[in-house]
Amino acid sequence: MGKEYLQDPKTIDALFPSLLNVQNSVTNTKWKYANLMNHTTKESKSDEITRALSDKCRHWAVCESEVAHTTGPSYLYCWERATEFYVKEEDIDAFVQILQPAVVTMIACAITDGTTSSNAASIFADCRYALKSKDAFMSGWYEKDRLAVDIGCTKHHFTNAQYETMTTSVLAGCKEQNIDIRLHTGKFYVYEEQFTHHMYNQDIRGRFGAVVTKFDPYGIFAPQRWRSLFTDSCTAILPPPDDTSTEKCEEPSTMKGQLPSIPSPLALPFYYSSLSNFGVYYSVPLERVQSYLSGSGLVPAVIDGMAIVSFNFQLYSGHFNASPGDGPEKWPGTGASITQEVELCIVSVPEGQIDQVPEVNFEQFVLGDEQTKIMGNKRVHVPCDSDIAISAGVNLFGEPKFKTTFQVNLASRNPTRRPDTASYQPVWSSTWGFQINDPNDPSKAICTCTSDLSGITSVPANFSPITEYGYHENKLIGCRWNILQPMDTYFLPSHSARVNLSFGQSNHPMKEDMQTLIGGMSPRAVRTFNSPPAAIQSRAFYP
Repeated sequence: MGKEYLQDPKTIDALFPSLLNVQNSVTNTKWKYANLMNHTTKESKSDEITRALSDKCRHWAVCESEVAHTTGPSYLYCWERATEFYVKEEDIDAFVQILQPAVVTMIACAITDGTTSSNAASIFADCRYALKSKDAFMSGWYEKDRLAVDIGCTKHHFTNAQYETMTTSVLAGCKEQNIDIRLHTGKFYVYEEQFTHHMYNQDIRGRFGAVVTKFDPYGIFAPQRWRSLFTDSCTAILPPPDDTSTEKCEEPSTMKGQLPSIPSPLALPFYYSSLSNFGVYYSVPLERVQSYLSGSGLVPAVIDGMAIVSFNFQLYSGHFNASPGDGPEKWPGTGASITQEVELCIVSVPEGQIDQVPEVNFEQFVLGDEQTKIMGNKRVHVPCDSDIAISAGVNLFGEPKFKTTFQVNLASRNPTRRPDTASYQPVWSSTWGFQINDPNDPSKAICTCTSDLSGITSVPANFSPITEYGYHENKLIGCRWNILQPMDTYFLPSHSARVNLSFGQSNHPMKEDMQTLIGGMSPRAVRTFNSPPAAIQSRAFYP
């Protein structure tokens, strides 16, 4: 059944009664899922879960605006789309003056470009109250009741781009007039980061991540792109309003004498069986990083008057065993896992510890001379290809991880064959390279990086322990990553061609953030590490 056929108005009329039955079953599943997000946590008891899924909770989950959007009739085949704006009662009159011309302009645009005809360009608008609830999914954004203004339409009347332009225009107008606004866009496209950020504070995002990991580990209802929104790397069109000051992480001093919890079934420490690491370091103007640290409890580390941004590729393996007493039927199918990931980081310092950081220049920092280790990495994005590593990173350290794939070419001790000779001649390469693929379309790249370091003399860097900052239970935390040998460090001249970073056709927010943070800047240093081999297989011989 083709997409055009399904979206034809005659098809809609003919199939609607039958599809409504299917739609109701989808809705039945989604309201239960919404209640799992709202009313259960990883510590929930079975009776609490049963109560959240009972029919008594159905009406609340479907109808209340605090719940992440559940679907209604006609949404099974995306025949309708909508966006909802949440405004305070005292801002309604001013908001209408912004909304009305934006919607009228969208209608005119749809008629002009042929998306729809003048007699079909209709908008279904309704208003209702979003009630404050103590434990609802989005309650962190609602200090008091808000009015929800729902702007809906039939899908073939308007395009996603037209709706996005209208939404952006309304948000920009509200920003100019200092109108505190919230937004829900889930009905008409897949949760654009710059819009969805307006709904969720850090605590709600963390709670969503924990619950969805437990109840939907395979991403049946919440796709990875949606999951990846619930991190501190979301970029909003509007900054958080002043009344969100209570959402900031607690100062580290309030947690003295305590350690962050280790959620089951995870365990620490994690010993790396092997590691290959390739990192690139940039000095960038401070204004490039400040918005990424706003409200985080961190400030940029200032080195030579600049901020430091880095990305590093990691390929590592780990060995795992079963729990004590488990028989073979519970043993894992393999004793090891291999993980690849990239960390995009801003070197940062906790707000309350700025005065404790020694003054170092760029070279001293890269070589590890900042021995207080207060300077650490605030991760902006962490693409990763391992479900286990994603779960551990998110639940233990609040890392903004998302699942994707890579193309990889590492400098290795293992040779390849020289292709232009008949006899065997080994060849070794000093080139490092990786490509991050778009999680939804692997044929499109987020970025590709290659680096040929041949002929450059490296110096050893004693950089460990490496401090990593993250969040756990809405509190700023730090952890240490120890690489147990010196790292080979290469300092690059200005405008060096030794590192080539290019961006692909992906529209993933990581690409945009990389361009914002390091676009047009030249790398200043590269660090590499290959753990020593545990064994070596040599060529055969004739006895």
